[in-house]
Amino acid sequence: MEHSSHTPPHRTQPDHARLTFAEPAHAPLNVDPPNVAAPSRSTPAERQARTDWLVTELRRLAASTDNPHEQANLRRSADSLIRLATASRP
Repeated sequence: MEHSSHTPPHRTQPDHARLTFAEPAHAPLNVDPPNVAAPSRSTPAERQARTDWLVTELRRLAASTDNPHEQANLRRSADSLIRLATASRP
């Protein structure tokens, strides 16, 4: 007896011709972070400046979206980044 599912058979490779990408519902990131050296050569102050900038951008994006799930995700991302930066301090 055959399986009576109405779904097409599972494909192992995605059909790239059918893929679409949704436009983000929020404002784009400000692409001009603080002018600091590359991460491998940066000072603690420069890393802190980049962290502060990214947290500010995540919170700005959260405030600019109307989607409550996206707001929560962006706020959680900012909070996680703060915890990570705090834990990695010497």
